[in-house]
Amino acid sequence: MSYDEIFNFIKTVLIEECEVSAEALDRPTSEIDLQDQLDSMAVLTVVTEIENHYKICLDDDIENIPKTMSDLISKITELLKAQENPS
Repeated sequence: MSYDEIFNFIKTVLIEECEVSAEALDRPTSEIDLQDQLDSMAVLTVVTEIENHYKICLDDDIENIPKTMSDLISKITELLKAQENPS
């Protein structure tokens, strides 16, 4: 799964489910602060959509969810790789 594919999925969820404007996401992913832009319900919506779509489990504690879009994409990539290559 590529970085861009994951970004586009999250972007779609943010726009369609959380009513984030596309303009707010039109900048480098390292500058998109998810916790600053979203309330706790929106963060939970994004997490649930990601977990269901990718069949992964992000942290249950909302405070431990990656803060920026790039950190979230990195975490998803890490979990997907671990799923493909279990130890």
